[in-house]
Formats: sequence, structure tokens, C-alpha cells
Amino acid sequence: MWIVARFIIAIGSFLYRLLFRSTPSRYDWVHGSLSYDLREVLHKGKVTKRYLETPVDSAFICCLTRETFWDRFLKRLGFGGELQTQDSLFDSRIYVLGDHPLTAAYLGARPEVRSVILELIPRYLVSISITGKSLRFELHATTDPSAVLDELKICSEALAAVQIDVRSRFSDPFYLRAILIESVIWGVVGYAALAWGEYMLDVTRPHFLFPGAVVLYGAAMAVLALAGALGIVMLLLGRSSYAPRVITDNVLLLVIALPFIGYQSLWDINIEFDTTPGWEVSCSVASLNKVRHRGRRGRVYYTYFFTPELPPDANSLPFAVPKSIEISGGLYSRLQVGSPIVVDIGGGALGLPWYRRISERERALGRY
Repeated sequence: MWIVARFIIAIGSFLYRLLFRSTPSRYDWVHGSLSYDLREVLHKGKVTKRYLETPVDSAFICCLTRETFWDRFLKRLGFGGELQTQDSLFDSRIYVLGDHPLTAAYLGARPEVRSVILELIPRYLVSISITGKSLRFELHATTDPSAVLDELKICSEALAAVQIDVRSRFSDPFYLRAILIESVIWGVVGYAALAWGEYMLDVTRPHFLFPGAVVLYGAAMAVLALAGALGIVMLLLGRSSYAPRVITDNVLLLVIALPFIGYQSLWDINIEFDTTPGWEVSCSVASLNKVRHRGRRGRVYYTYFFTPELPPDANSLPFAVPKSIEISGGLYSRLQVGSPIVVDIGGGALGLPWYRRISERERALGRY
């Protein structure tokens, strides 16, 4: 059930990033001949961002932001390329995310537009986006929207002028690849988010005998997955302006998500495909232990363990049974020192033994 849910969430995240494009349905504000929409993002009653947007049908998509140290660093390492307008000041300060031929026509042949953009970013704006259906200014929270309306009009009129030479936005050789890669990353993060939730809730999950080894192998899988992701970005976007931004904007998400992906994948493969006969160990309870934990916001929770008193034939097992085994709270409440108990251990598809079932001997024999 949980593995199906994780894949559903991952596919939903992928499709959302692939298909969803947010543009206003109405533009109710007017500045001279310019119609526009103003949207504010609030957090705890305070404005954190503002967006100004005006309708412009565009045959290309791009985003203009301040060029960062990481943009320059990754370009020097050979991760992607970027449009250069031959305006040294503009090229050193503004990062052009977009590879469509009309991007050069819009920026390269219009020094007045470049001057406006240099004035706006980063002093007043975080970014300028051409979405295909609109021109969008993302303002700092402290920026007065009325202070940049004239500049919005200048940029939109210049954008409309280059549409004489209209080409499909899909003539951008890297646009679809970048969207697909980011959609896959969103899918991965969606899968990892549910894996993290499942791990935190610990919903009737079986446990490994040696969790340290599982964490180590899971981390190795995560590192390999991250290296593979960077390799795919370079393979598909090696000469594109999207490559540095896909890496810088998403690598933190991947670094956070992939450890859960690695651990969860290892878990799923080892347990779901386990066909080993396993071992059934009959023992008794030598001692019981309840451990108190304090979580976030002072929340208190407990974990429960028992120490098994093993029979002599346990020495024939290919591994040592741990001296302390975690059990559920319900089982803990029914046990006492000396209670007979059965531990069913699976060998694991990847050779990592795990507890298939831990139960009272009478229950295991069907007496209850």
C-alpha cells in the first residue's frame, strides 16, 4: 500500500511541474494603456513577495535574475552556457535563463531594455519572467509596485515588438528537456517526502537486524543517485543556460531527498522481493525496557525493547541475534520476563536480515 502511495505522489508531483503554469485569468489594474495584475504573497499577515504581471503573447520563454557566484562558478566548470549580449555590464550582472533565438533579439538589439533591467535587478526586483502568455515582475517585499509600472510598460512593449519574427517556443532546443528534468526532480522529492513521513510515523514497519549497515548502503545508493542525476543534467543540458540553474536550484532538494530515496529503495527491494525461507527463533524474554524520548515542542513518546534469552541452537544462525530488539507498544504491554516469544527473521533479497514477525509463542502457534 505504502509503496503504491509513494509512486502516486511522485507521479502527481511530476505531472504538476510538467503541466501547471500559473498566469492570471484577469488583469483588473490599469496604468495608462497598460493592463496588469498585482498579486501579493502573505506570511503571518506580512507581505513577503509581490508579483506584477501584464499579458503579452510571446513565442519564447526566459527568466532574468541577478547572476550569482554559483552561476559563474558552474559555467567556468563547463556546466552549461548562457546567452551573451556583448554588453559587458549586463552580461556580468544579469543571468539569462533561456536559449530561444528570440531571447537574443529581445535583449541584444535593445540597449534601452537592458538599461531598464539593470536598473530593476536586484534593486527593485528579484526576477523578470517571460512566461509565453505574460511578462511577470517578481518584486521584493519592500518595493512599491507603482514605482516600477513605467518599466513594466517599457519591457512589455519591447517584448511585443520582437514577436514580428515569431517562432515556436519549442524551437528552444533545451526548454522541454529542462522542464522534464525539473519534473522528474519534483517527482523524486514527492516520493522522498512520503518516504520521510512513513519513516517518521513508523506505520507497522518491520525492522532490520543491523540498521547501521542499511543506513550505510542507503547513503551509498543516494550518492550514486546524485552523481547519476548530475550526469543526466550534463548530458541533456550541457550547453544550455538551464544547466547551472537546474543544479543550483535543485541540488539542495536532491541532497535532502536522496538519502530517504536511497534508504527507502533499499528497504523496498530487500523486503518486497525477499523469497528466502528465513529462520524462526523461539526464545524467551530475559528483560524488558521502555525508553522515553522528548520530541519537538515537548512531545513525549516511547520506544520499547526486549532482551531475548536465546536457545543453544541460535549459535547455528549465520548472524548474531541482537541483544536488544525493538517491539511495538502493544506487544510490550502483553509481555513479562520469561514470556515465550517467536522471532521470524527473513534473509532479505539483498542479504540484509530483517524481522518478519515478532510475536508471543501462543499467538504464533494460533492458540489465540
